Amino acid sequence: MRIRQLYVKMFLAFIGLFLVAQFLVFGMFRHVTGRPLHREMGGYLESSVALVRELVEHKVREHPDAFTREVAALRDFVVRLGAGFQSLVWIETAAGRVVYRSSPDAPPPSIPRDLVDRGSYQYHLSMRLGSIVYLRIRVSPPGSPSATVHVFHRRPRPFMHDTHFLLGLIGICVLMALLLYPLTRYITRPLKRLTHSAHRIAGGDFDQVVAVPSNDEIGELAAAFNTMAERISHMIRGTRELTANVSHELRSPLARMRVALELLDAKVRDARAAGAGELIASIEAEIVDMDRLIDRILELAKLDLREADTPIDAIDLDAGLNAIIAKFMPTIERRRLALTLTGAGGAIVRGVPDDIATALGNLVDNAVKYSPEGGAVDIAVTQSDGVVSIAVANASPPLADDELAGIFEPFVRLRPTGAPGHGLGLAIAKRIVERHGGSIRAERSVNGIRITITLPA
Repeated sequence: MRIRQLYVKMFLAFIGLFLVAQFLVFGMFRHVTGRPLHREMGGYLESSVALVRELVEHKVREHPDAFTREVAALRDFVVRLGAGFQSLVWIETAAGRVVYRSSPDAPPPSIPRDLVDRGSYQYHLSMRLGSIVYLRIRVSPPGSPSATVHVFHRRPRPFMHDTHFLLGLIGICVLMALLLYPLTRYITRPLKRLTHSAHRIAGGDFDQVVAVPSNDEIGELAAAFNTMAERISHMIRGTRELTANVSHELRSPLARMRVALELLDAKVRDARAAGAGELIASIEAEIVDMDRLIDRILELAKLDLREADTPIDAIDLDAGLNAIIAKFMPTIERRRLALTLTGAGGAIVRGVPDDIATALGNLVDNAVKYSPEGGAVDIAVTQSDGVVSIAVANASPPLADDELAGIFEPFVRLRPTGAPGHGLGLAIAKRIVERHGGSIRAERSVNGIRITITLPA
């Protein structure tokens, strides 16, 4: 079964890593504590062998015939020795006859055969299924035959400290699982909100804001998601407004063309040619106007579709502004406008050359178009603190606050002046400037209006 929930995957990953860490800790504990235990057991065996040999040989010295006949003192000593070691103890002659035993159970039915030979004694030590210690000690008292003392100790595996430690680790694992489950749910809850908001956006609700107070990667993802949702909402609203405005703007020339065609049709039916040429010229003019409007609309739309990584270059404003002024010079001379350019020498900005030229050209076109005949157009370039400002001012009638605030909206035109246009030039300039990380503003000047573009150098 495939797990789909992220919080379940995180939970299982945490538990898996924690179990691995616990097993490593437990193995290290057994390894570290086991080696000193074996060393201590080796020393314990050495001292036990020396003690048993000395005591048995001492008793045999007191009773030299103790291995040929049963001596009560030695029998009682073996019983006490078995009780003291909590083991089975028996003494076996060289002929293999058991002469003394600590209890009727000695020797046991089976004793270990794999012994470690230490010369004067042999032993077996095992702690796998409980502790088993078996000693075979050779004794040779002076004046008596040699014999073998057997010590067998067996205890079932007790509830040892390592078992306590293992159970403690298991308890910690259970506790960590109880704590990690709500923690993983808490960590992944913002992702559930993001998923919910993404589904809402897919359903057409673009006013979605995901509130994530954290500053981690999930918080950054939520902030990026909110920015994306805001931009999508802005683009959708802009598209809707553009569609509505385009419909309104195209309706007027189409209506005029329809009236002109009706008049032309009436003249043709009545075989009257007078005025037909003017009507045809009017239709051609409307077609040209619509063509220009469509070009402007496409120009505005392409700004939203252009890739963010479009190559940028260093742009010489001096050469750029002079080329733009030369383009409008016939209109400037025909309308007897006084145009001045100050401070352009050496100013450099970085951006897409065609876009920057379009933005500056729209500003100059707007100033030339709306200046009264014989008026003045002033272009001033200043640079400071890594930014370049281009201000274009022209004479115009006083503007109301609402006119000044909406001057950069698509299809918004100033009060009727008879100048051609569709109110898209400044909207296009604003979009270009903002895509280049700059700003644009409109303000009243002494004799009219001033529009200022600020771009990073």
